[in-house]
Amino acid sequence: MKLLFFKSNIFMQEDWLETLQRAGYDVDPITYVFTDYMEDGFFAKKFRRRLQKISYDAVLSFNFYPVISDICQEFHVTYISWIYDSPIPHFHRYDTPCNHVYHFDRIEVEELQSQGCAQVSHLPLAVNTERLDRQLGILNEMPEYRHDISFVGNLYTDRSIQSRNFVSSEYIQGILQGYAAAQTQFFHQDIAMELLENSPYINTHAFSQDFPVESLARAIQEEATHQERIHLLWRLSQHFPVDLYTSEHVADAGNLRVHPAIGYYTEMPHVFRHSRINLNINYRTIRSGMSARLLDVMGCGGFLLTTPQPELFDYFQPHRDFVAYSSLEELEDKCSYYLSHEEERHQIAKNGYEKIKKAHTYEMRFPALFSALHKHGSFTSV
Repeated sequence: MKLLFFKSNIFMQEDWLETLQRAGYDVDPITYVFTDYMEDGFFAKKFRRRLQKISYDAVLSFNFYPVISDICQEFHVTYISWIYDSPIPHFHRYDTPCNHVYHFDRIEVEELQSQGCAQVSHLPLAVNTERLDRQLGILNEMPEYRHDISFVGNLYTDRSIQSRNFVSSEYIQGILQGYAAAQTQFFHQDIAMELLENSPYINTHAFSQDFPVESLARAIQEEATHQERIHLLWRLSQHFPVDLYTSEHVADAGNLRVHPAIGYYTEMPHVFRHSRINLNINYRTIRSGMSARLLDVMGCGGFLLTTPQPELFDYFQPHRDFVAYSSLEELEDKCSYYLSHEEERHQIAKNGYEKIKKAHTYEMRFPALFSALHKHGSFTSV
C-alpha cells in the first residue's frame, strides 16, 4: 500500500512519519505551508499532479485541511487527518465521504458528532518513545538535574484581549479581561460562555456566522491562559527557582530565569528529563484532551505537575503517574513537597514513562487510525 504524508509547520509530524516508515509503510512526504486552508490554487495544482501520477491508498496529515479534503474526494482517495489543536474551525467540511478525522479532544468530538459530523472520532495523541530513548537513554536511575522547576511554553501575550484589539471599546476590553480573570479561578470548569450569555454588557444576539459568540468565548479563554501563566510563574518564582523557556521577551524577575525557545526535537527532551518538576499550565481552549506537552513530558521520563485535564485522569493515575494541582496554594505546596521527596518524585516520573511506552506510542494508534480502511477493504496492513 502507498501513503502520502502531508507536512507543514507542525512540530510532531516527523515523529508520526518516522514511526510509519519504521513500521514498514511505504510513505511519500509532500511539504507545503498554506496561506489559505480553504483554497490555494498553487497547491491544488501541485497536489492534483501528484495524485494523477501516483496511486495512493490514503493521504495523512496532522490537523485538517479543507483543500486537501476536496481534492482527495475528487480523486476518491481516503484522507486521514489527526487533530492536535482545539478548536479547529473547518468542521463544516469534515463530512466529505473521503474523510476520516481523528480528534484528540473527546468533548470536541461529542459536540461535532451532535452537529452531524459522523466522520469524526476520538483518538488521543501519541509519543515516539523510540526516538526519545535514543536521545536520552532508557530511564532507570534518577537523572542528573539541571533545573528544579521548568516551564516550556509561551505566555500568549499576542493573544491577550488588549493586544488583539478586536474589540474597539476599552471599556468592553476591560469587561472581557475581568471575565478571563474569573475563568482563571476555575480549574475544572469552562465558564466563558456562561459569563457571556448572562452578561449585561455583551449582546450575544448581535454576533454573526463571520464572528460567532464562540469566537469571543475562545478569546476569553486565551486571555485567561495569558493571565494564568504570568501569575502562576511569577508567584511560584517568589519561592523557588523557575526556568522559563519561551519565544517571548520576558524580563528575568527574582528566581524566574528566562531562556530562549528550544527545539522540539533537540533541547526540549533534555529539559523534560533533567528538570525535577515539569510544570504544565494548560491552554484553556483545550476542553478535555491530553495535549502533546503532557504526553511528551512523561514520554521523556519527566515528572509532570499539571493543571487538571479530564482525559488525563482517564488514562493515567494521579499521584502515581503524574500530579495535578487546582489552586496556586496547592501548586506551591506540591512543589515544596516533591522537591524534597526525590525518590517518590522519581518513581512517579518512571511510572508515567512506562505507561507512555506501554500504551501511548504511535504504533499503538495505528489500528484506530487505519480501522476504516481495513473495514472497507481498501487497505492492507504491513
